[in-house]
Amino acid sequence: MSFDDLLIKRRKKYFSKLSRYAKYVFNDHFVLVLVFLLGALAYQYSELLKTWSDQLVIGKIVWIIALSFAVFFGKLLTLAEAADQVFLVVKEEEWQTYIKASKKRSMVLPTTFLLLLLGMAMPVLILAGRNGSMDYLLIAFSLMSLKWSHLTLEELAIRKEAGPKAAYLKKGLFMVTVVGLSLAFFWNSLVAALVSLGCAIGLHMWLSRSVFKNYPLIDWENLVNMEEKRLSKVNRLINLFTDVPLVKNKAKRRLYLDGLVKLMSGSNNTYQYLYARLFARGADYIGLYSRLAVIGMGILLFSSQIYMSLIINALVLFLIGFQLIPFYNELDQHILAQLYPKAVKEKRQAFKRILFYLLGLASVLFSLATLVGADWLIAIISVGTNLGFTAFFVFFYVDNRLGK
Repeated sequence: MSFDDLLIKRRKKYFSKLSRYAKYVFNDHFVLVLVFLLGALAYQYSELLKTWSDQLVIGKIVWIIALSFAVFFGKLLTLAEAADQVFLVVKEEEWQTYIKASKKRSMVLPTTFLLLLLGMAMPVLILAGRNGSMDYLLIAFSLMSLKWSHLTLEELAIRKEAGPKAAYLKKGLFMVTVVGLSLAFFWNSLVAALVSLGCAIGLHMWLSRSVFKNYPLIDWENLVNMEEKRLSKVNRLINLFTDVPLVKNKAKRRLYLDGLVKLMSGSNNTYQYLYARLFARGADYIGLYSRLAVIGMGILLFSSQIYMSLIINALVLFLIGFQLIPFYNELDQHILAQLYPKAVKEKRQAFKRILFYLLGLASVLFSLATLVGADWLIAIISVGTNLGFTAFFVFFYVDNRLGK
């Protein structure tokens, strides 16, 4: 098998895996809640734009910062494996050619994300009296040019001894991104596009003619580590919806959560004790829980409509709870847990208690965010509705799901 055939086979296997797991990620429940949540976000954003109509500077600054960070979303898709640094190290030149070509494939997902984010930012420019379609195309071109520059620096980062230089240049690129987007939002999109294009071309020529020649060899260990980190993030995302055998979990004690762990552990319940520590010391579910909770609170901070606030509370609670249901099966992967002389009924009861604690905490946090975004009356109502929804979800919906 030739080098090209090997990499083609890897790409087919990788994209086949993504398509196979896509049906689990975009399941009916998740898509339904996501549609309602996006609708609520769109409504709140439209209301927020009304408050920005006289202070568009704030809106522009917010989107400049958001888009600047978004440019650095997405890494090089190399599909390098640990064995390559032993068996394919002789194919150094072929690897370098392949990595250059992989930048085009690595542009697809980040570009889609940037274009969607830019679409959300366009109402701010339209309110400022700008030409929506032309500005969108020019800023989109600027973002793609800057993203290409970022991937070029990612290519430099996998060269031996070039890591510090690449990190320094990334900081410079971030400053150029902020300046370019500031030009686009506050002055002229065409000038911003020309600046971004000039930066991308200049960086590419400088690196190709000078820097890459000074760092001619691939840092194989760094190349493999970067690809493993990228794949780990993809697998962890999929693992939130279904089991992925390749996910490597690392336990880490978080001292600041010891009080919560003690509260959730209960007494005389082995499974509850294990679930509490598995949640607090793992990396997957606590991260998911925290991110969704922060997103929900962020939305509620800007929601002043009573019905909208209550709907958002319920939707985010459902989304958190639904995403935590696979957590029930985590102990199945531990052989010692299978040897406990405890009934499955105790395991189910322990899981429901843990879930009730977590959703109860989220309910209180969402009510506090509602208090800030709306008023005390809506916040009090949300406490009751949130806890009622939590009880229904845990003791009826989850009970039926686990019973199947």
